[in-house]
Amino acid sequence: MKALKYALTILLLYTFSVFAGTTGKINGVVKDSETGEPLAGANVVIEGTTMGASTDVDGFYTILNVPPGTYTLRVIYVGYNDALIKNVRVDVDLTTRIDIKLKSKVLSSEEVVVVAQRPVVQKDIAHSQLSLQAKNIQALPVGTVVQAIGLQ
Repeated sequence: MKALKYALTILLLYTFSVFAGTTGKINGVVKDSETGEPLAGANVVIEGTTMGASTDVDGFYTILNVPPGTYTLRVIYVGYNDALIKNVRVDVDLTTRIDIKLKSKVLSSEEVVVVAQRPVVQKDIAHSQLSLQAKNIQALPVGTVVQAIGLQ
């Protein structure tokens, strides 16, 4: 009987260790620091790894299956200064929440010149037009006026 209890205890302990988690996760929201608007499409990357995520339309991101440890996050978004968040601690079976606010930056570039041209075809005309003089009609290789109109 004691041997059965001992075997059952060992089996249960083994089962719990198999189902115990070995990773954690990082999530949060990326927003504009001035307006508080969420930034969709920002990239949140764990430095030194291939792990990261992009924010959704609400600025929310989640990085799954992060091994326990201390990391540095880099947040990248076009038109904003990159953010570097150091000492982000990830624990087993826990979610670390890191909300980030990015400051916008002015993108300087050279002068842009836009040139437009009018199309050859006039779009507002619903029918075809042809202007012919009498001498041009006489030179056409047709016998009747109906045939001349058919050449248009």
